[in-house]
Amino acid sequence: MATPEHWAHVEFQAPNAAWASAVLELRGRVEALEAAANNRQQDEDNERAMPDAPPADGLVERVATVIGHGPEDAVNWEAEARAAIRQVSAWLLDGGGYPYAWTARMLVKEVDRD
Repeated sequence: MATPEHWAHVEFQAPNAAWASAVLELRGRVEALEAAANNRQQDEDNERAMPDAPPADGLVERVATVIGHGPEDAVNWEAEARAAIRQVSAWLLDGGGYPYAWTARMLVKEVDRD
């Protein structure tokens, strides 16, 4: 295993030795791959940690009620309510990454319920 002193020697040699530059480039690539693997593993762990959301009873109906200005008119606004929820989901996905993608999937699941 390389010690900090070994790396200091390689870094010292890099301006004048092609082998040292190649070793440092390789080290940089390995570190980048390790970081990407750690991030991917963390995302997977976070995804597994998120439970399936219980259905949010009546989300479409509640949004339709707000759009229609009252429960008596909600049935006439279901399509618009579903479209609004899908737009919020798309907006969350544009934010990217965890937890937005999970939240967006749960919203689409709710809209697709029925």
